[in-house]
Amino acid sequence: MADNESTSKYEFPFRLRSELTEFSVSDDLHVTRMSKEDKKRLLHIENAEYDKKGRLCSFTALSDCIMSNMFDPHLDQNDAFCSSNYILTTSSPERAKDFNFAIKLAGDSCSALYIGYKTDTPATYYINPPSYFQGDALIVEEKDVENISNIVEQITLSQSDKKLKTMKEIYMHALSMQRRKESRFIEIAIILEMLLLPSQSAELAYRFSLRLAKLLNKQTGEPIDMTFSHAKSIYNTRSKLVHNGNDKKLEAISPIAYNYVRVLLSLYLEDKNKFTDDALDQLCLNQ
Repeated sequence: MADNESTSKYEFPFRLRSELTEFSVSDDLHVTRMSKEDKKRLLHIENAEYDKKGRLCSFTALSDCIMSNMFDPHLDQNDAFCSSNYILTTSSPERAKDFNFAIKLAGDSCSALYIGYKTDTPATYYINPPSYFQGDALIVEEKDVENISNIVEQITLSQSDKKLKTMKEIYMHALSMQRRKESRFIEIAIILEMLLLPSQSAELAYRFSLRLAKLLNKQTGEPIDMTFSHAKSIYNTRSKLVHNGNDKKLEAISPIAYNYVRVLLSLYLEDKNKFTDDALDQLCLNQ
């Protein structure tokens, strides 16, 4: 049984915008462009046609196509699944989850894994919770493969990091389907607080805003005054949602907060020591 398990492979269809035929981001995470035969075999569709952004616009559904079997054939995740044009082949569903986390950190996109299959059995595997499928697919060129590989390696080396595990679960849940925008934002704000306020202290709103402003300025060159203002808005919106259930600034500040979380989670993977209280305080004092 052990030998059989060690040779088992899992295939997860997903969507990218890429000209690459294939690429690997680790020894056990290999991506290949789907053929017409693959689409019949895994998606159960044929005669697929796509728009300029790679979104499926017409196809012929075979009898066991997911779009035919679901109660609601217009669900975003079903459409996104049938729009798949690449396959991730991996050694386990857990490694597929690592790859899924990595591509969500690699860029702001709708690309995500949803359904996978074990190659030697009819078993089906779901990546839960399914991601919020909106926007364009992730663009992956040759230069982007190294970045995704580095993120995957950092995730692999951080398996024992309980704080990262919690932030990962909150982050992927925040990006999942059928979340209220208010709940989604609160979860994103929680991650920012976990990263920027590792221990409770006085003047949390000011400390949160200053640390975010200084950190983003050093890492990305974003102006301190602009980030500080955004950080105050994030903190205030989070507080109003928790206490009042709504805030008129939610729509405007949400994309900014999501981008900050993606950037800071990637930085945390690179160097956790940047997010200790001492390191953050020193950063604020030195600049």
